[in-house]
Amino acid sequence: MLTVETFEKYVGQSVKDPYGRYVGVIAGFYSEIDSTVSYVNIEFADGTFAKLPVNRFEFKPEEVVLVPEWKAEALSVKKKLEVARKRIKALDDLYAKGEIAKHAYDTFKKKLEADLGKLKIESREVRKILQNRLRQLEKQVEELEKAYASLKMVFFAGEISEPTFKRATDIIKRSIEKCDSEKKDIKSSISELEKIETTPISLPTIAKPAKEEIPKAEEPLVVHVVEGEH
Repeated sequence: MLTVETFEKYVGQSVKDPYGRYVGVIAGFYSEIDSTVSYVNIEFADGTFAKLPVNRFEFKPEEVVLVPEWKAEALSVKKKLEVARKRIKALDDLYAKGEIAKHAYDTFKKKLEADLGKLKIESREVRKILQNRLRQLEKQVEELEKAYASLKMVFFAGEISEPTFKRATDIIKRSIEKCDSEKKDIKSSISELEKIETTPISLPTIAKPAKEEIPKAEEPLVVHVVEGEH
């Protein structure tokens, strides 16, 4: 947890996203009564301001990184799904070992399965957000590729100098690389969410009570009558 004293040095510092794009600058913060920082004010590159939770930021020695909203949501729902699945597995294991009563097992199992169902719906909605961001990046790459083709055309037509062409194309190539890095990250997150949504929770074989042996009927007692001597 960051305190006001620790956070003070970050005010005015530039912020980037995980892919190296400039995002904006830290303009201020909100703190709690115990002096821990809870929210960060950021001025974006377009001049707009926002108040974001401090856990959206990664404070590194050399830079401050803002985790994209899509990534924060994906990580959040993934964590909740994992916790729900682990609890269901633990509950099943405890019941299989006879360590909890059936009525308690049934109560918790019903609630956990309902929670897991809601989380799967939430996960599917997050995946839609990720797919939408992926489409945005693909369109952005297409525009960058068109810009590169246009520069190449005017360069080979002799309309711009080689240094100008190189400066412009270097910027475009870096932008494409950043887009590709984010696309790879998004695809990985989509795959992880799909896997955790669909992978069955391995259930232990619940031990059945041993069958009681039915005692064999006792054989009738055979009585031999011995006649006495007369």
